[in-house]
Amino acid sequence: MTVSKKLSLTGVFMVIAFAIVLLFGSLNYLSADSDYTELEASHMDLAVKSFGIETDKVKALYAGDVFKDNNKGTVFSTDKVTEDQSKRVRCAAALSELRKAKLFNIGDYRPVFFLGEDKVSIAIKHGDGTISLTDVDISKDRPVIIDHKVKEVAE
Repeated sequence: MTVSKKLSLTGVFMVIAFAIVLLFGSLNYLSADSDYTELEASHMDLAVKSFGIETDKVKALYAGDVFKDNNKGTVFSTDKVTEDQSKRVRCAAALSELRKAKLFNIGDYRPVFFLGEDKVSIAIKHGDGTISLTDVDISKDRPVIIDHKVKEVAE
């Protein structure tokens, strides 16, 4: 074999080894005990600070809390729907309404939810350096957007 073939084979093996390291690193990250990332936690803190959300009056939920049922897979996969699951399904439907209204778009970060009795407030950090808080009435069959606020955030 020539020197150039040896170098190219060595390069291919290095790329494969690097890909394997990335894969196992990602799997380790995904199997961590928490269902949310530090980034999501910082976005929740930012929303609380920016909009003065009283966290003692609402239940704070990350996207993973809304869309994942720890016992059955996804929140939509169980036969018997508990009250908690029903509220989570309504939170997911509220997020769908934000997508339809173009308030949650590709490039936005994962939303965080603040669940009250009959409404959910959805905070979304956007790629343009803003954060929004949208209040959605979830007491009816179909969610209704009540209020939408946007604030600039310092990076």
